Parts: sequence; structure tokens; C-alpha cells
Amino acid sequence: MLRFAKRRTTVKKRRQAIKLLLAARQREQLWQPYQLKRLFYFGLCCALMLIAVSLRHAHLFPLHRVKFVGPHPHESAEQLRAIVQPFAQYDFFSVDVPTMQARFKQLPWVDRVQIRRIWPDQLVIHLIEHVAVASWQKNSLFSASGELFYPPHASLPASLPALHGVAGHEQEVFSTLQLMQQALAPTALTIVRLEQNPRSAWQAVLSNGMVLVLGRQQPMQRLQRFVVAYRQLLQTVPQVKIIDLRYSNGMAVG
Repeated sequence: MLRFAKRRTTVKKRRQAIKLLLAARQREQLWQPYQLKRLFYFGLCCALMLIAVSLRHAHLFPLHRVKFVGPHPHESAEQLRAIVQPFAQYDFFSVDVPTMQARFKQLPWVDRVQIRRIWPDQLVIHLIEHVAVASWQKNSLFSASGELFYPPHASLPASLPALHGVAGHEQEVFSTLQLMQQALAPTALTIVRLEQNPRSAWQAVLSNGMVLVLGRQQPMQRLQRFVVAYRQLLQTVPQVKIIDLRYSNGMAVG
């Protein structure tokens, strides 16, 4: 009987211990979210206080370094310095990043600008230039995305395909160039000059010096006819200077 009573007492104590452990765990689970909330609000208050102090005391967080990343061969150090200089009066938090980005976007070769703050006193400015793929009327350039931009004449590359046409037809001429370059791929030739005259007639000059007269109607179909006949044409007429493709069933070779 004594042993049985001792066992009952031991079991009862174990049950009480398990209940106490479970209760402690429940209290801990209830306390953890409360602690996290307190830490979150404490951190938020600290951040707001830091921002408030920086706004009232700009001299406490001055900008000491500005770093430019990415290739930007068409922007001089003087141009970049002139844009950054007016913002030197601001501190790390109050510097007007959107306005600075807009100023950089005004540079003719700049396509996109990314500006990041690096604690405690640095700005990192990533300039991304336009990739020029064609010129327009000898005074502007087309980017790879089809955007027309106007850099200084001295910076215009001489090796790009030259596009010419009537004002208002810029995008049509650019799109036609892309389609024609794709169509010419089997011949290993490229277009170095493409023109649409005021009568909407097309003429192309190829990388081998050959001139294609495509006319007004169905210029892509006429170009495809040239691509099919190109290999045989070289074998029969080795020194071709001009090809008139305006005929419905053939072409004139000169």
C-alpha cells in the first residue's frame, strides 16, 4: 500500500510538472508576438527620430562621395560635375534624387539613370547610355529600342546605317530597316543606307555598294525576290552596281 501511494504521488507530480511546462510554453508563445511588436515600434521610432534630426541638422549627415558606375564615354567629367554640384548643399537623407535623375536624363546620350544612397555619406550613380543602331537625316540617332535622340553632331558615329525620309515617317523607316536587315541575313549583306523619298518610294544601298531600287509598292516582297536571286546573280553578272526591282516578273541589272 505504501509503494502504491508513492507511485500515485510521483505520477501526480509529473502531471503537475507537465501542466506547468505547457502553461509556460503558452505564455512564451503569447509573449513572443508582443515582444516583436515592441521591437518593431521601437525601431520605427528610432528611424523617425533619426530622419527628423537629419532634416533639422543637415550638417550631421553630409554627402562626401559621389561614385559613377557603368560605361558613359559620351559624358565628360565637367558635365557630370555641373549636375552634381547644386546638390552638395543637401545631406544624405534630404538630397532630391528624382530631380537629380531628371537632370542626368537631359544629357543627350543618357537613356536611364539609377541613383542609390550608400550609408553613411555616398551616392552611387549608374548612367546607362543609348545604344545607337542607325542615324536619321545626319543629325540624330535611333536607339536599339527605336527612340530618336539628338546628340552633338561631333559624337555621331559614322559607321551606322543612314536613314533618310520625310519628317513624320521616322518610325516607319526605322521599322522597315529592321525588317530588311532580317530579310538580307541569308546573303550576309547589310543595308548601309535606306531612303524613302516624298513619293514613298524606297531605295537601299548595301554593304557591297550595290543599289536596290524598290519603288513604292511591296518593297519587302521585292527585296525577297532579290535575296532568292542573289547567288545566281553574282555568278552571271559579277560586277553589279544597281538593280531595279520595280518589275513584276523580274529585275533590271546595271
